[in-house]
Amino acid sequence: MDKDTPKIMPKSTEEFVWDMLEQEYGKLRVKVSHELRHERLCAVLEGMAQAHGNFTDNPSSVNWNLMITAMITYQYWKQKKVE
Repeated sequence: MDKDTPKIMPKSTEEFVWDMLEQEYGKLRVKVSHELRHERLCAVLEGMAQAHGNFTDNPSSVNWNLMITAMITYQYWKQKKVE
């Protein structure tokens, strides 16, 4: 690689998870049913509790990334528009 070749920066965990959610369920403004949003929020709350417990027991980088993944997923579903 020469000095003029742009370097490609890897996506952060947050960006990667957000992009995956948008690919599957659309941008925040794309409405989903109230039932789907509720189901996903309930599931992610359980996941966040589990991820937090795992991180508290073993503060490894893997458990940290799982906790970040759960939090960004919660943020997405909390902000997602409903029909």
